[in-house]
Amino acid sequence: MPGLTKVEGTGPYDRVSDPAVAFDAAHGVWMIASLPILTSGAPHTAMAISRSTDGGLTWNNPVNVTPNVENSDKTWVACDNNATSPFFGHCYAEWDDNLAGDVIFLNTSTDGGLTLGPSKQPAGGPTGLGGMHWSSPTVS
Repeated sequence: MPGLTKVEGTGPYDRVSDPAVAFDAAHGVWMIASLPILTSGAPHTAMAISRSTDGGLTWNNPVNVTPNVENSDKTWVACDNNATSPFFGHCYAEWDDNLAGDVIFLNTSTDGGLTLGPSKQPAGGPTGLGGMHWSSPTVS
């Protein structure tokens, strides 16, 4: 993925982990969420989204989803692809801050991952290791 790692030559991170893939049918965009990692231990973005508008043949440099966080974990991304849903075209990027008791945060995109809103805790203040372990986000 361009713009992520030093290994591939165009990114600032030492490595990435915890990839998750989603398709946004409303915008025709594939997204890969990843957890950028610096081995120096310095705070870094908690999550990045790489986008493809040509079916995965090429990928754009990543969009930083979150602010600098010392120890984030378990990224996840999902999109509402139900054309009759009031949230059709909303994509939800999820991550947890494991230095804050695994508090789960969600960032919402309504433009195919070009931009993402601020980090919010879903209703009920869930905690855990990743979004696949809880259900029904109540964030719009």
